[in-house]
Amino acid sequence: MQNNKQAMLLSINQKSNQILYSFTLAYLVSFQAFLNCFNAILNFLGFRTTLDTVVIYAVLWVSVLFSIFKIISTEKAKKDVFLITALFILAYISTMVIFPDNARYMFTRLIDYSANPIYVIFVYSFSGFIIVRYLHNYELFKNMLRVFSYIVVIISVFVYFFARDSFAGQYMTLSYNMLLQIIFLTLNKPKKYLWLHYFTLIFGIFIIIFGSARGALLGYLIGIISPFVVSTTYNTKSILKFILIITASALIIMFYNEFLYYCQRFLYMIGVESRTFSYLITPTDDFSSGRLSIYSTLAENFNLFGHGFFGDAVILSGGYTHNLFIEWLVDFGLSGGSILIILFLILLFNSLRSKNKHIQKHILLFIPNGLVALMLSGSYLHFSPAFYILSGLLISDITLKAPSSNANNKYLLKRSTSIK
Repeated sequence: MQNNKQAMLLSINQKSNQILYSFTLAYLVSFQAFLNCFNAILNFLGFRTTLDTVVIYAVLWVSVLFSIFKIISTEKAKKDVFLITALFILAYISTMVIFPDNARYMFTRLIDYSANPIYVIFVYSFSGFIIVRYLHNYELFKNMLRVFSYIVVIISVFVYFFARDSFAGQYMTLSYNMLLQIIFLTLNKPKKYLWLHYFTLIFGIFIIIFGSARGALLGYLIGIISPFVVSTTYNTKSILKFILIITASALIIMFYNEFLYYCQRFLYMIGVESRTFSYLITPTDDFSSGRLSIYSTLAENFNLFGHGFFGDAVILSGGYTHNLFIEWLVDFGLSGGSILIILFLILLFNSLRSKNKHIQKHILLFIPNGLVALMLSGSYLHFSPAFYILSGLLISDITLKAPSSNANNKYLLKRSTSIK
């Protein structure tokens, strides 16, 4: 009887931990949208206050720190988490010692809770790697992410149509902040409230197609197509969806000029400006928007051991690489950078043929924000929780044997009762 009661308490504790981890991870990838959009919406409504910013940051800090506390106090230590965390911290400290010029990009002030790189990297980003390594109930995370996705897309739609002049309304900020969520809603139809789902989805897709950055649009296409490409269990519905996507893409390619013309006419009629369509209709000499020049400058500074964290910022006088792999080659050199790239690609390709469908679905979901976005813009040393969550999922894929969806609760109970 005593053993059964103890097992029940452990099961309840594990369930509460999973709820906390799911909330924190969903909040991490929605944080930027909340921060920018709620501020823009309040300003639009005439409320000039910083209270929303304080609350949004406070929830993030509390959820992250409480999750880490629960991991340390109740979870079994994972060697890879300890090793990678220790190496990351060691590399950060070593950079400040060996490359003093980098230090000004690596730390500001302790009270600078919004922009201090220490907080941005370790609290707002890298924490996602640690927490997701202790996530086991992926169905619970999926349900939590569904709620956050509706909120993010709805407030992003509001900003797009009513607060375009705000920072949140900028095409790149808006599109990347809602990219993961709109992909999730596209691939996951709910059982109830279909009217709300399709209403939100239609407007969200409209923004991604006509009002987003090119990288976000590419990420969206990769995000919705990849599950069909890697799936080994095709049913009639999935095949029809895949055929529909391929057919629509083929028609657009066949009637490309006509498609651009009518899209331009439509956008002009409703008063919408699309940077992506402007590039397509009136191409420039540098379609990379200056990225090729950045890559060339950084390539001239490649060496064997690298320039440390934020080495690209020193070389570019405050700029950044806009490409994850090139950034690794700059930071860790041709030796360390190449090893990181190869290891990451091995983990990624291994996940594409994984039999662990729970983790694989989430890996595919995080690839657009966690990898595609960083290959075109952003940095893994800026606010990039999706990259670290993706990395954690890739490692979980090779270290965990997740159960089938029907056995998820039994698995958690068995796992909790085995803890002593």
